[in-house]
Amino acid sequence: MNERPDRNNLIKQLEDARFSCEMCAECCVGPDNEVIVSPDEVEALSRASGLSFDEIAEPYPEWFEENGERFTFSWVLRRREDGRCMFLEQSRCRYYASRPHLCRTYPFMLNQGNLLISECPALGKSATKDAGNLADALILRQDADDSEFEATRREYQKHSIVSGKTLVIDSRGAHLLKE
Repeated sequence: MNERPDRNNLIKQLEDARFSCEMCAECCVGPDNEVIVSPDEVEALSRASGLSFDEIAEPYPEWFEENGERFTFSWVLRRREDGRCMFLEQSRCRYYASRPHLCRTYPFMLNQGNLLISECPALGKSATKDAGNLADALILRQDADDSEFEATRREYQKHSIVSGKTLVIDSRGAHLLKE
């Protein structure tokens, strides 16, 4: 499990980043906007949108092979052909209240309790709004990511290899993909 950051220190770091989202949606477009999602996050989007799991998520594109079986460990949000997030509508998320943890906390993430900051045009421009809420969201994301990782690890250890199959292994088990 990742080290839990000191909330007050995290708030200070977020304030020092001087971030205020400008709703530019640059984080929602392009080839690097893969949003890793847990099954719980996909279900939340499914309830909000009425779309099925398969309409929302696709396997994470990093594949492993073992004894003739091909597998990956995560899901990502599907994107439109132009690389834009499927839920992006005029620079806004159509299901904002149900957006995944990664979207809620971008351009920030925690790694081993340390704050990492991705590129974003809104950094360094104005005072960080709601740094306390953002710190709480980052800690919640880290906890959810740790929980998903551990549950996925347990499912992988339980899994038996079936030669010639393609699977996504997540916190809920091994899911055979239709070829």
